[in-house]
Amino acid sequence: MNWIKNFFYDKSDIFIALVILALAAVIILWRVNVIMEYPEALVAEAHEAAANEGPITTPYDRGDKDGTASDSAISTTDGGVTADSDEPEVYAVYVNAGENLTDLGNVLVSCGFFESSEEFLTYVNAAGAASKIQMGNHFIPAGATKEECIDYLCEFGI
Repeated sequence: MNWIKNFFYDKSDIFIALVILALAAVIILWRVNVIMEYPEALVAEAHEAAANEGPITTPYDRGDKDGTASDSAISTTDGGVTADSDEPEVYAVYVNAGENLTDLGNVLVSCGFFESSEEFLTYVNAAGAASKIQMGNHFIPAGATKEECIDYLCEFGI
């Protein structure tokens, strides 16, 4: 009888760890669909908010290496119909993980928020936001000040 007590005493930590792992696996498998649909829900929410607030424009093509603006700005409305406008109401700025602040500054210069990437770096350093800029898609209103622009970049991006 003593050997049963010794067995449970010696192996109880391993048993508890296995029970915790099994419970975590069951919960994850049970909710994996909801977990995987969460980014799509965030994007849908952003599109709905953008549709209610006006058109979203992207005045640059992120496919190029130097982050400069393309020649045409694409403005989409709620129905996805392209509309011509001289000045966009909202800029969509995508920040890649680990992106260089100089490249991000070039993108913001092409949007018209800053005069140069050095000016952007000066404002980021003054705000102490160099490590606070979040990756993802950020929607910045066209009339935003330089400080507001940095604040938008420090919020969680979609």
